[in-house]
Amino acid sequence: MQSKEQLEVAGALNVIAKLCHPHIIMAVSDIVHQLMNHSAEMIRKKAVMVLISFNKVSPIEDFDAKMKRALCDRDPSVMAASLNYFLDEVKKRP
Repeated sequence: MQSKEQLEVAGALNVIAKLCHPHIIMAVSDIVHQLMNHSAEMIRKKAVMVLISFNKVSPIEDFDAKMKRALCDRDPSVMAASLNYFLDEVKKRP
């Protein structure tokens, strides 16, 4: 996930999203949080999707604030990825 190749990082994020286990989350959560500031929009979008998957397994501290920051991203695909979280949260409310 710390490669300079965007496709390698994207592939690693895809694998991590499928392997959401509390031990894996603890090991890679800091790296995924750093990737939310990556220069490539594809990596930022996948990092948001991975964090949403992580949050479903193990709640993340200040997760709403992180998703709000992603909602204000300059790329529409990152915004749309974070909207999935807010859509799920709205559906939970009566």
